Amino acid sequence: MDNRKILVAVTVNGRFGQYQSHRWKKPIVAEALFGREFKRATGLNAQEVKFLSKRNNEALIISEVMERYLQEQRKIDLASYVKLNFRVLKSENRWYNESGHKGKDKSVKINKKHIYSGEYINKFKKLGESKELTQLLCKTAREILTHRDGTLFEDLAFVFTEPEQAGGKKLLVSNQYEVENQAMPTKNMKKLLSQSKAYTVIAIHNHPNNSFPSYNDIFVCAIKKYKYGLIVGHNGDLIKYTVKKLNIGSVAYRQYLKNILTGKDSETTKAYDDLLHNGIKIEVIK
Repeated sequence: MDNRKILVAVTVNGRFGQYQSHRWKKPIVAEALFGREFKRATGLNAQEVKFLSKRNNEALIISEVMERYLQEQRKIDLASYVKLNFRVLKSENRWYNESGHKGKDKSVKINKKHIYSGEYINKFKKLGESKELTQLLCKTAREILTHRDGTLFEDLAFVFTEPEQAGGKKLLVSNQYEVENQAMPTKNMKKLLSQSKAYTVIAIHNHPNNSFPSYNDIFVCAIKKYKYGLIVGHNGDLIKYTVKKLNIGSVAYRQYLKNILTGKDSETTKAYDDLLHNGIKIEVIK
């Protein structure tokens, strides 16, 4: 029995819901976990593709990639090792690069016709901001969506409604973080956010799967005291969420979290009135 271990991503059920972590697993388990994430990210079966080495163009199957990982005694996770050292080749010779910008996933392509329409900018006008700020918000959303078109990656932008508190900056964007379905501010964004007055910064990020705010979205909005957050869906949805307080023990919030984790967005809408009494307001801007 092979008792060597490989670091792979796993889904953990924590106190406040599901989150992704990393664990050392035996090769047979690691291959299954990697295969599941690889399928979700690329639509391909890890056992049916060849991994082409960036060093010498040697083509390997997944079990051979894992063996090389073990031989090199890597401390990074398997997915990161694959992205750093290999390119993926399908049988019909279509190339996929590690950042997802080739071989785009059709299921998360943006609705470009709607996003660049007058109807789309009208959604931003309903936020009630100045003309200049409205144009900046819409322009930023379009740039984020265009950049992440056809991928599961997310960009994050901070719009400073009082730029004098942020060294004159009106906008900062994090667009190089490439962990699927996660957004991360840069060090400078964190610094300027901490210098800004509470409830003056608007955070915008994309959701490739057009989902409602996650637990983490709501939690960060609360502790960082955003004016509000905006989620721009790849289908053209615009979702505004405002959190003035956060009662994570409330029945309404727990039900909302449960629905988010199970993807039952339609059921989630039923909890909106109760959420309002617990400091959380979520609006789908039409």
